[in-house]
Amino acid sequence: MRNHRTMQRKAMAAVASDSYMPNSKLAGSGSANGPGGLAVNGNAPSGDSVDGDGTDAERREASMLLLDAMAHRIEHIVRFIQSQCDFDTLLDERQLNANSDSTMIVPRSFGYWEHMNEVADQLYYFVLSDTISYQDIHERFYSLVFPADSDIHPGSEARKDNSYIWLLLQLLHIEKVAAGPVRHDLAGDEDMLDQLLQMYNERQIVSRDAFYLRDLALQATMNHQQANIRDNHGVKFRHPRMAVAMPFAPVLYQLQSEFGQQFKDEKYALLEGRSVCAAMKTATVSQIRQYVVPNALYTFLVPARETVQQLQGPATTYLQGGNVGYQLLDFINVGGKHRLLQLIYKMMLAHEQGPQFQFDGRQPSTRAGISCVAPHVVDTVYMLLYNAPYSNELMMKEVLEKLRRCDKAMAQGGARFSAANLRWLYTVYQLMNCRLLRFFKYYAHASHLVHHLRHSLVHVTHRQLYRSLECFALCLVNLQHDVGFLQALLDPAYHGVPLTPHASAPGAIRYSKPKHAWFECAMLSRNAAVVVARIETMRGLGDVPGLSLDDCLDSLAPQPQLWAPAVLRYLPRAVRAYYARCAPRASPRVSPTAVQQLVDARPEHAALLHAGDAAAEAALVAFYAPAERQALFLCVVWALHARDTPPVLAVVRRVLLAFPPSQMSSHTSALVDFVVAGEAERGSAEPTDATKAQLDDFMFRLQLVHHEHVVFALTRGEHDLRTDRMRLLLTRHVLLESPQFSQRLDAWHQLDFQGRYWADYGHWEKQTAYLARFPEFFEFEAALDGAPEPTPALSLPVYYENAMVRLLPVLEFALGRMV
Repeated sequence: MRNHRTMQRKAMAAVASDSYMPNSKLAGSGSANGPGGLAVNGNAPSGDSVDGDGTDAERREASMLLLDAMAHRIEHIVRFIQSQCDFDTLLDERQLNANSDSTMIVPRSFGYWEHMNEVADQLYYFVLSDTISYQDIHERFYSLVFPADSDIHPGSEARKDNSYIWLLLQLLHIEKVAAGPVRHDLAGDEDMLDQLLQMYNERQIVSRDAFYLRDLALQATMNHQQANIRDNHGVKFRHPRMAVAMPFAPVLYQLQSEFGQQFKDEKYALLEGRSVCAAMKTATVSQIRQYVVPNALYTFLVPARETVQQLQGPATTYLQGGNVGYQLLDFINVGGKHRLLQLIYKMMLAHEQGPQFQFDGRQPSTRAGISCVAPHVVDTVYMLLYNAPYSNELMMKEVLEKLRRCDKAMAQGGARFSAANLRWLYTVYQLMNCRLLRFFKYYAHASHLVHHLRHSLVHVTHRQLYRSLECFALCLVNLQHDVGFLQALLDPAYHGVPLTPHASAPGAIRYSKPKHAWFECAMLSRNAAVVVARIETMRGLGDVPGLSLDDCLDSLAPQPQLWAPAVLRYLPRAVRAYYARCAPRASPRVSPTAVQQLVDARPEHAALLHAGDAAAEAALVAFYAPAERQALFLCVVWALHARDTPPVLAVVRRVLLAFPPSQMSSHTSALVDFVVAGEAERGSAEPTDATKAQLDDFMFRLQLVHHEHVVFALTRGEHDLRTDRMRLLLTRHVLLESPQFSQRLDAWHQLDFQGRYWADYGHWEKQTAYLARFPEFFEFEAALDGAPEPTPALSLPVYYENAMVRLLPVLEFALGRMV
């Protein structure tokens, strides 16, 4: 396509240089050569003019190619729907199915409509971004029913389908379409209206598989454009075919009346949309009126009355509202989805001060005592993004750009974010980590999203925020499957996702190894190395000039990782060659004897056994401040905890808070190696019950180390589990035999967290019940009595995350090492 356009541009320039141009077109700068700066004996236009015409021609050509592809796909979808439905047998109103009632007819099976929702969203986006014009789409749909050779074509009755009218109705909710070509047509000769009436299939609405959402599209179009139709009383005389459609118009008025009365009486069954019939009624009303349904849904989600609830404590409060079902959000018109997401984003997610509320007709502002977004509002955001990913892409781009700016601020060092900013970051990272991974899997800019959190992974000091960020980075890297990820690792000039739909073509990328490693976290760097190896196996380097696999692997971690020979055997040859050349060294081992000698030799450790000595505690914190000593501290705490006099947990917490969150996976690996070495010194062939119980205490009761970090430490790939029986048995314990983990897993199954989370209406209640039974702490204060000192950092709202969710991506990594 690019070569074709280059040749076309050259041909157009050559033709223009030999073409006659009137003097009126040549008036311009008036240079010495003649009017317009052209030679008097030549009519060649300027280069800018040729380039401008060429660009317009290219866009027009791209628009037509895109329209051809969309029309071809839509025609196939319509034909498929017709093959699955019975439009020949008339509907027996006395035998309505469970999806229908007296005012709403829905077929027993309507799963095929998901395809129509998808193409409707695409058409809406293309028209909204001026990629395709509404007139072109309208003419193309008419030509699908009535080919250009004749308006009365054999077989046109079979090609008529109300789905075409329904798709055009979605576009009428775009203001520039309704106020532009549609208004001009209705004020003039009404050609478009006449074509809609000709495309209307009156048999579908009275057939066995009638679907009022689709078959009332023509009536809804007339209702929506009622203000623009000239002489409403005479329209039926100008268009006689109106007589076959208008007998069903009273159904729309009944639906509007029912919707308005229930909303007035504060009965929200139609807004909840839990039944198919209720969802379809509200969706049909959304097609009639411009913004009535999305505005009502927002009022239902964020009510005017103040009912304040807590998420996990007094610092995380929200305004309790309703819960909208996914079926309703699936079937409301595309413009309504776009409008509802705009309202939520503008009022709940776009402000640095936090959620905005508008009570008593006043200007939107923050509300004292309400600091977080309601859980059901966050649920609505991800469902709308999945339902209309094209038309709502701009919101996602704005969110990603905000994340990139926050990440850039952290790169400069000393960044201090407000409480509202921290809540916003945590909410967005949870949303992307737990609900939008499907969205990002095939997102056009997915390979470069690591740039949006690169510096945050190093400089974030809020431990609760870091754990969510670490989990999201792990999942995001696991999604990568294309050579674009390798390009992103060596692209230091990345400037974010382009916000405009017609972004200029990027120039040639100069690949270079970054100055600093991508990941300081050992778990993230090892996982990224496995993903790079997978891409190399599946795709290779894609013949990208200047792209070096060695530079990609070298940029992942400050030091090359050591892999066991059994693991290297499954990696591609180029990756094995890299690790053979760099000769990585094994992690330093800490023996129990060395730890005991350290405790006896340094008097600072007395603070771990006797609380209250501020000077000794400060000396202990200073002793473990250097990075090379931090890995020893958990080993010291383990050794002291095994004695009859365990260490003072308040002092342990004070020291651990001084460690960077990004290094905790490395410190946990050092602890696991220390435990294995201790068992080996005692001559034990398998871990003792006391060791297993102490490990459970560290993970679940004291929460000094994270369960997912322990799983990673045992299966990180530095040791061969087939020959290391001790590590294999410890892995079996932490994943299968641990009583604490088994309790959490059983509770997870009993609460029935569904894989199809969008259909799980009670997810928030299940999450609350799980966290109430197994509370999670992020600053090592789990077993402390009284108020911890120093005071814990700001508590952030937890919507989706818990220990089970964070374990899943690590378990995926671990399973690859245990095959």
